[in-house]
Amino acid sequence: MNTRSLSLSVAKTARKSDTKTSTPTSENLKTPQSASKQPRTPTHDASIKYVCSVCKNIEAVRTKLLDDNINKALEELDNRNSKVTEYLQNAVELTERTKVLEQSINGNLLSLKKLEESVKLLLKTPRKISEDPYPTHHTSSTGSALTTNPTKHIDAYEEDFLSEKLRTETCQYLENCRLFKDWKTRKVVQFGQPYHRGSNLDAPNEIPGPFKAIISQLHDKFSIPEEHRINSVVINKYSGSEARMPAHSDEFALIEPESSIYNLSLGDSCETIFTEKCTNNTVSTNVPDNSIYVASYKSQFFWSRHIPTPVLSSKSVRYSISFRCLNKATRNSTLIIGDSNTHNIRFFHENKRSELGRDITGKRIKAYTIDEINPQDAIGYRNIVIQVGLNNLKNKHATPSGSIDIDKTFNDWVNKLSEINQLCPRGKLFVSPILPTRIHALNDRAKQFNARIFSFKNPFWTCLGFNSFLDNEGLLDINFGRFYNAASGFRDRIHLGRMGISRLRLCVDTTA
Repeated sequence: MNTRSLSLSVAKTARKSDTKTSTPTSENLKTPQSASKQPRTPTHDASIKYVCSVCKNIEAVRTKLLDDNINKALEELDNRNSKVTEYLQNAVELTERTKVLEQSINGNLLSLKKLEESVKLLLKTPRKISEDPYPTHHTSSTGSALTTNPTKHIDAYEEDFLSEKLRTETCQYLENCRLFKDWKTRKVVQFGQPYHRGSNLDAPNEIPGPFKAIISQLHDKFSIPEEHRINSVVINKYSGSEARMPAHSDEFALIEPESSIYNLSLGDSCETIFTEKCTNNTVSTNVPDNSIYVASYKSQFFWSRHIPTPVLSSKSVRYSISFRCLNKATRNSTLIIGDSNTHNIRFFHENKRSELGRDITGKRIKAYTIDEINPQDAIGYRNIVIQVGLNNLKNKHATPSGSIDIDKTFNDWVNKLSEINQLCPRGKLFVSPILPTRIHALNDRAKQFNARIFSFKNPFWTCLGFNSFLDNEGLLDINFGRFYNAASGFRDRIHLGRMGISRLRLCVDTTA
């Protein structure tokens, strides 16, 4: 019941009360006729007014509370409407992202299908690993001998290398060692990774204490990096006047290409003759007791050394101790000389998740243009991959008229490869045609350059395949390009993206 109804009810009750008072009853009839009608009192009227006032106040309070509740409800409804609008906007954006992701997934599935076909082809033609760790000749594949020598016969020389205490401990160990075995004109023992294979020189895996101390001193003295840590020790024992060392060089395929060879001499002194292979010029070096000389692995392809006879007197003894870094994976040591498209290729020692795996070791050297290729960097590697040339075809290298001399650029490129082949005749040279881009003008120049590569008759390089990078228009497949940023609208139309780098890695791995 509302306030108005309550007021009416009170009024009706008052009227009924008045009517009841004024209406005669059987009892009233018994009263005398002279009895007068009783009037309404002021107290009764004040009560009615008070009740009406209270009802009005209650109605006002109720109306105010109702208005406040309605306003709060409207505010809450507005908040909910804004949230619903925000949720709808997020749903629309999520739908758009889902469509983009779906397109990307479809592209990746297509790329994976192509990759699966490449892997199947790879499994049908497995990579061959060199079985000749002891090269004895050093002539190019075309039969021409080396004509240049960019290395020195030794990089460092030092006398009194070991402390007197360590020298004494090492000499005592060598005098008491019963592991030496006859090897041609001398006695030999080896520790750690075996250098002489296929012989009766079984190498104990554990390197004895004195030689561990020498290795630690070598690492500190010459700042040897961890990837070139010494793990092989070969000791030659020369005794008597018949002991000698014939001409040889350490072109052993398992030696890390960027490492050095450390030769420590203990006992009687001798003369070592270094001969330059391309000129037959010689350099004589006296090697006294407790002296050491360091030669790079690269120098072994340009220098040989021997110890002439007689080396010693009939009662003298001399120990020649060689320290090397050996790695089975260097049978396929690979050097990648490339522009920014090869930047993300990592070898196993650089990244344990390398797609090249454990079987291929090596390094990448940046060369953004052809003139930055240094052929001497390739010395000592079994596989050399060249991915350079795109930047030479950009507009900044154009003539004032806006043209690019494709023939000159190609000739410069061929000259670099010829020099690499001359310095590394036993290495396998792989060249990558210029990869396609999404820029039509640059792509046209790349096609002209690649046409010269494919038509060039050469005996010393192999081309990497690159058709799998193309789309139907002959441009770089959008799935292999660098990431597209929708917010900024930026798209890299030249460089390979993650999928493209993976494809390039597969080409290198398959070829090497």
